[in-house]
Amino acid sequence: MSDFLDLSLDKLLKGSDSKMVDTISKDVRLKQRYRKWLISIGILLLLLLVFLGVLSWGRHSQNEMIDRFNPFLKTTYGYALLPEKTLTKREKLTITESDGKKHQKWMNVPQPVNDRVVTNPFGDGEWLKFQVGAIPEKG
Repeated sequence: MSDFLDLSLDKLLKGSDSKMVDTISKDVRLKQRYRKWLISIGILLLLLLVFLGVLSWGRHSQNEMIDRFNPFLKTTYGYALLPEKTLTKREKLTITESDGKKHQKWMNVPQPVNDRVVTNPFGDGEWLKFQVGAIPEKG
């Protein structure tokens, strides 16, 4: 168009008022701003997906460290009646004394206990596995 009218491109675009140049400049700046916003939103969505993926994996694998920080897991209290006698298994354990000496000793190791935990008076609940601590020598 500038060749056909025998005008320079500067004169054609700027002319007496620079509305065209201002509009183009504004459009370029808005495009850059929109690109930055789009990249920021994309990064936030990606981080959210990674976060939800880690929480899902933690719940699936029963990872206590991840489940501890999972905001979607609710804390409930329940009641269970554990048996008085726990099944034990005789195993050979390595014991380290306070002076650093190690020796092996046969001990009765308590086995995990499966029990139903009731969360309300209507009997709702679930089966859980309990780890039993050391059993005193006297029982």
